[in-house]
Amino acid sequence: LKQQPVRGPGWENAMAVAAVRAALGRTIDRARARLRTAGKQINADMQEANWRDVLHELSPKQLWRDFRRLSIRAQATSALCCYGLGAASLMYAYARHKQARHKLMMTEVFRHA
Repeated sequence: LKQQPVRGPGWENAMAVAAVRAALGRTIDRARARLRTAGKQINADMQEANWRDVLHELSPKQLWRDFRRLSIRAQATSALCCYGLGAASLMYAYARHKQARHKLMMTEVFRHA
C-alpha cells in the first residue's frame, strides 16, 4: 500500500505561496535576461553611434521640425504633457520658496524672542 502524504491545516496556502514564489522567480529571471540583452544592445549602439549625428538630431531646430511632422493629436498630447509638467514644476518651486521664506521668518521670530 502506498502511503498518502499527511496534509495538515494550511497545506493549500503553502502550495499557493510556493507557486507564487516560483512564478515570481521565473519573472525575475526573464527580466534579468531582458535587461542584460538591452544593456548589450545599448553598448553596441554607443560604440557605433556618430555623436555629431546624435547632436544634430537633438538640435532645437531638428526637434521642432520633428514635432511639427507629428499628427495634430500627438502635438496636442505633447503640449498638454509639457504644460502639466511645467505647471507642476512651478507649483513645487513656489511651495519650496514659501517654505524657505516661512522657515527664515520663524528663525528671526524665535531669535528675538
